[in-house]
Amino acid sequence: QRMRKSYRLRMTESVVNSVRQKARLMAEKSRGGNVQPPPPMPWVQSVWVFSGAFLTLLLLSALSAAFTDSTGYSIVLGPFGALMTLQYGLTPAPASQPRNALYGQVISLSIALVVNLFMPAG
Repeated sequence: QRMRKSYRLRMTESVVNSVRQKARLMAEKSRGGNVQPPPPMPWVQSVWVFSGAFLTLLLLSALSAAFTDSTGYSIVLGPFGALMTLQYGLTPAPASQPRNALYGQVISLSIALVVNLFMPAG
């Protein structure tokens, strides 16, 4: 009996210490892990990022309107704003690489379709 209690106590302490260590590591990572932020983007590059994202979203909005008029279905434009910001503003970032952007859109669309299948809107 006593050995079981001490074993349980040791295991509980081990799990608690592990959770504390992981929580500490997560908090440190969320603060940036003592890494300095990158330098600010030059204003000329900011203008190009804004104009590229704006014109791309304008084109997508026009395509969505034409598609809606002809078929009755529209293109969901919400996630494209963040995608355009990544594509034009943070081109070397791993999340803005074409493969990751495409996979992200496909995965999020698949999740939305499954959710809509089980919980229809309407």
